[in-house]
Amino acid sequence: MEQKLLSSLEQIFRIQTKISLKPFSMARSLILNPSTSDQTISSILQILETLSTATINPKFDLLNFITLLCEISIVHRHFSPTVTTILRSLCLHCPSIPPRAAGLALSTLVSIAPASASDLGPAFSEGLFLSLCFGPCVPVRQRLLMDAEKFRVRPSVLLTVLLGFTKDPYPYVRKAALDGLIDFCKWIVVNDHLMVEGCYLRAVEL
Repeated sequence: MEQKLLSSLEQIFRIQTKISLKPFSMARSLILNPSTSDQTISSILQILETLSTATINPKFDLLNFITLLCEISIVHRHFSPTVTTILRSLCLHCPSIPPRAAGLALSTLVSIAPASASDLGPAFSEGLFLSLCFGPCVPVRQRLLMDAEKFRVRPSVLLTVLLGFTKDPYPYVRKAALDGLIDFCKWIVVNDHLMVEGCYLRAVEL
């Protein structure tokens, strides 16, 4: 049954001419099944890696694609290095990646290994982090603020961003920013009493 599903998956990805959720659903059923063999997961990764080199194809759904990679890294953690390689390559070579897909990719990278984001280079990590935070996609903003301490963002910049988003119109974004400030104070020594006072007053406002 497993091999039959895998064969069908390969065939659908090869012949479909428009975006369809069917192959992603089939792949997801295999990924989340604890009985699926490592060989099958490896084959799925090979399919995804091949697809990642053809992102201009209209049948390529980046968000679902990255979701599959994220799930592989969670359920089959020993494949995380391969997932990291594919995601890193995709983020660096696909400038038109949609915000939600980019946010999920970046969060997955730093969840697999905190060093992954810094390995991409400071300009990439900080620049993409800021552009996504200030972009229109609110769920992405919340996700990145929740993982803010994992990104290679200069402390002064990160503090400004977190303080700013404590006044975001969305309450769950404000909460993520405030939680981020709390975590920030745990790993950064703040000697500026005005900065500490500002954080305290903002928390009282919330």
